[in-house]
Amino acid sequence: DGFVIAESTPKHYGDELNLLWGDAHRPGSKWLPIFVPWTSVVKYAAPTPVGWKPRPEVAAYADRWRLTEPQAYWMQSHGLEKTRTIERFRAEYPIDEDACWVRTGDSIYDVDRLQEMRRRIDGGTGLGARTGDLIEFVPPNPEHRYVIFCDPASGFARRDLFGVEVLDVDACEQVAEFLGHHEGHVIARMIASLHKKYNNARIFVESTGIGEGLLTALVAMGMRDALFHQRVSETRRKPGWDATLKHKAEAIATAQELISDGSITLHSIRLIRQLLAWRGEDKDRDAEQGHFDLASAFAGACWAWRYESKLRRRAAPSDEKAEMNWSAILAVADGVTGGRANSRWGRHI
Repeated sequence: DGFVIAESTPKHYGDELNLLWGDAHRPGSKWLPIFVPWTSVVKYAAPTPVGWKPRPEVAAYADRWRLTEPQAYWMQSHGLEKTRTIERFRAEYPIDEDACWVRTGDSIYDVDRLQEMRRRIDGGTGLGARTGDLIEFVPPNPEHRYVIFCDPASGFARRDLFGVEVLDVDACEQVAEFLGHHEGHVIARMIASLHKKYNNARIFVESTGIGEGLLTALVAMGMRDALFHQRVSETRRKPGWDATLKHKAEAIATAQELISDGSITLHSIRLIRQLLAWRGEDKDRDAEQGHFDLASAFAGACWAWRYESKLRRRAAPSDEKAEMNWSAILAVADGVTGGRANSRWGRHI
């Protein structure tokens, strides 16, 4: 028996090394992913001359990644002399497992904020990724509202995946997600189960391609009232979320806002990896050769979160509702005067 070590420098998202790196993170993979930041290499440091001052971009980078002074000096005097630009330096000398695939300006989301979220999950070790198609991060809170968004597979091939995100509307938090490929009726049953578990969460399904079949299956299961309905005329609405240019732009803008201001809490390493690398192009493929299905589902879920958060809260529990109704009856009986006047039935106190 023996083993093979494959060592290389990351170049860009979607190249051969990136695809192999993605495969290494899959359950049962024969590969063990090990990331070595350039700061762990002893030779990437040099004695600092007396009175040396780093350039502004080097100082910012050094503060961001807590470089030692010898490392900062080596970066400026050797690393940047070779790469010429800070962007190429980041690519040639990666310091972060996820950021190594993303050059400045590539990601449509706040890279620094996403990296903070990832470090909160795994402590910067890269070992916090959970495996499995369906992952539930947070149990349901009986007092909270939830939304479910499904980005359907783009085709019937095994590499075309369904992405599902579940958000807590009141806590603005990711609570569950699904990434995998199954037949439509299996996905429909899984979504119905999540709907029931998370307080009858409203279901948003992108109504394009296979999404139409998924919507049909959910309606056949008696889930019509649980589905988000899109208005198509003054008098007619149909189930499903139309992926129009306007809706997509609103979804991405909402996701950008929630990430940038730190409002949302994420628990999924694989989602964060997709968000870091996604450029917003539908034709792009991720490390699993899917179409960034989790990133698309997350943006849609953020749109659903904004939609649901503007609505009135769900009906109160039956005992609380009964108390509210009894109070309303007494208010009417008192002539809505604060109880200081008598009604034909007498005085209520």
